[in-house]
Amino acid sequence: MTEIITLEAQPRTITGKKVKQLRAMDWIPAVIYGQKLEQAVNIQVPVDNLRAVLRQAGGTGLIEITVGADKHTVLVREVQRDVLSNDILHVDFHAVSLDTQIRTEVPFVTVGTPEMVRTGEAIVATESILIEIEALPTNIPAHLELNVARLAEIGDFLTVADLEVPEGVAVLTEPTEVLVRLEYATRPEEEELEGPVEAAGEVEVIRRGKEEEEEE
Repeated sequence: MTEIITLEAQPRTITGKKVKQLRAMDWIPAVIYGQKLEQAVNIQVPVDNLRAVLRQAGGTGLIEITVGADKHTVLVREVQRDVLSNDILHVDFHAVSLDTQIRTEVPFVTVGTPEMVRTGEAIVATESILIEIEALPTNIPAHLELNVARLAEIGDFLTVADLEVPEGVAVLTEPTEVLVRLEYATRPEEEELEGPVEAAGEVEVIRRGKEEEEEE
């Protein structure tokens, strides 16, 4: 069974702009919500404890929050941070039921090394996307693995269908979505223009236009 991280919290009565007072006293405002809760639960958590739990849980680890006599099993849904200091401003927790499957997103990581990467001829270009999955909360992996050692030639690619998916996890992302591609480590030199070259006079330099931006 997946390890569940524990976190102590207190009920919160301060809301709105007054939450600045909490932060000044090293408390972070947070909220717990979910379909099985009659209403959202406003809480406050000591900043140091919260930082430690967020580091340990990441985006997929289960957390059991104790608020007085109540306990809530949650996932981190959103962490709001100051754009300049990166300090935590507010956290949204999503309450889950351990016996009900949920949909969420997890990252993927590459394992293995293609031969052309070992020799320095190529690199593995990776798309920065999250994989949508469905699973019981206790089966949610921290990430999915993709073995790229099988990439043999420039242009070879792997898709979502090539991910190593643990038992109890269903992948919802389109299986044909390309995740990695083998590309040259350095761009091959362009072929020299054929024909005579003028020995005298100015050489006109034509710069390439900016390539089309990738679709967002």
